[in-house]
Amino acid sequence: MSKRYGRGHWILRDVDVEAPAGEVVAFAGGNGSGKSTLLRIAAGLSRPTLGTVAARPPVVGYVPHRFSPDERMSAMAYLTHMGRVRGLTTSVASARAGRLLDRLALVGGGHAPPLRSLSKGNAQKVALAQALLVEPGLLVLDEPWSGLDSDAHGVLAEIMTEVAAAGGTVVFTDHRESVTRARATRTYTVGAGRVSPRGPEPSSAEQRPASDVVLVAGRDGRVPQDLVLMVLGLFFPLWMGDYTVTPADLLLGLEAQLTCALVGIAIGVLCSRAVFGRRGHALVAALALTTGALFTRGMPPVNRLFTLMSTTPDAAGLLAPAGVMLALSAVILAVSTAVTQFVAGRRE
Repeated sequence: MSKRYGRGHWILRDVDVEAPAGEVVAFAGGNGSGKSTLLRIAAGLSRPTLGTVAARPPVVGYVPHRFSPDERMSAMAYLTHMGRVRGLTTSVASARAGRLLDRLALVGGGHAPPLRSLSKGNAQKVALAQALLVEPGLLVLDEPWSGLDSDAHGVLAEIMTEVAAAGGTVVFTDHRESVTRARATRTYTVGAGRVSPRGPEPSSAEQRPASDVVLVAGRDGRVPQDLVLMVLGLFFPLWMGDYTVTPADLLLGLEAQLTCALVGIAIGVLCSRAVFGRRGHALVAALALTTGALFTRGMPPVNRLFTLMSTTPDAAGLLAPAGVMLALSAVILAVSTAVTQFVAGRRE
């Protein structure tokens, strides 16, 4: 996946990493390298400009780099409220918050002063507690040791190990190489918008838990369900009304659906934000091209195919012209893809 804000420079480019379940994954890099942006994308708090995050667990715990809420409520009241937001009952949330605050040794415990009065270290402990109220499948920690005392350092290391041992994934950032090497099972280096592995990767023959978190570029997994819908649309008329359907009719219908699908994909590729930058501009262009393809008289391949089908009753006689329109739609998709890649490359 790749990320940038507006039309600015790419903060992350062509990132393709894995954070398997049961592992502690570190991202190391200097200030401004894009580590925090990468973690926000992994946690679901920010969307990639290109690409997707696959297999993110339903429960994500996130600790930001800076946690300084300007709230008058106490740590216990805040955590109880957050627990209720996440679906816990008041009693369960309160008990869970109390145990976490005791373990992290928050000064004052449940009777600590309001959040706005806490020191940086104690505020960080509250941030850790809120991320752990519900057992996370993915625990995302942005510079988590910042401000913590030495005892809390050890507790945090224990918590990270426990989450991974329970089948969860822990992802964290730290600029200190000694910390990443000591705590992580795999480490990536972030710099100049690129992310690269550092150190040995686990063998592919190793047994991995079933649930992984994967950041991938451009694969959204929708092709199978789209094909199912296309097949259903092709055969559904057989169960509706009194029709005499020949093999030529079925083949013609398949050619027509593939033609429309390829042209639709071509419009979607050409009118992406990689070309237009702004979602509104891309939407207007997509609507204009779709309208033209459907309603501009005789315009190949979609409208031309519709015209032929409405004026020629013989399906067998239309197979060859429909095949030409299908081939033309494939060429249009190829050209649209090439144009999009060229424009996206120039924007970088």
